Amino acid sequence: DNKFDVGRLELGLFGKEAPLCTERFKSLCDASAPVSYKGNNFHRCIRGFIIQAGKLEAPPPPFAEKNDLVHVEGALCMSNDGGESTSEFFVALRRADELDGVYTVFGQVLSGMKEVALDMDRRAGNADGEPWCTYVITSCGVLPDEPEGEQ
Repeated sequence: DNKFDVGRLELGLFGKEAPLCTERFKSLCDASAPVSYKGNNFHRCIRGFIIQAGKLEAPPPPFAEKNDLVHVEGALCMSNDGGESTSEFFVALRRADELDGVYTVFGQVLSGMKEVALDMDRRAGNADGEPWCTYVITSCGVLPDEPEGEQ
C-alpha cells in the first residue's frame, strides 16, 4: 500500500457565513467523539480540481445550507448529495466558478496548501478521482479561536 505523510492542513472556518457546515465540521474534527474524521481517508483526488474526504460509514443526519461565497483556490467546501450535506468535504485546488451556488464554502486553507493539498494533487488518481495511494487523516482537532485583531 502506498502511504505518504504529506503534513498538516490547517483550516479557517467561516462560522458566520456557514454556521451549520462549520458546526458539523468542528464536531467531526473532535477526535475523541464516537464519529470523527480521525482515521478517515481522502477518497477522491481529481487533478487540478479537488481533494475530498469525510466519507464515513455512519454519517450524521443530512442538512441543507447554501451561501454565495466563491470557490477560490484553497476553499473548504461541504459536499452534498441532492442539496443535502452530511460529512463529506473538499478543498478546491483552483478557482472553480462552476461550483458556486452548488456547494457551500465554509472555510479556507490557512496553511499546508502547497505542502499537503498540492502534493496530493501531484499524486492524483484515475479519471474517477480514486487516489492511487492512501491519504489518511491521522489526527484532527479544533484550535482555540484567536482574539479579535490577532488573526
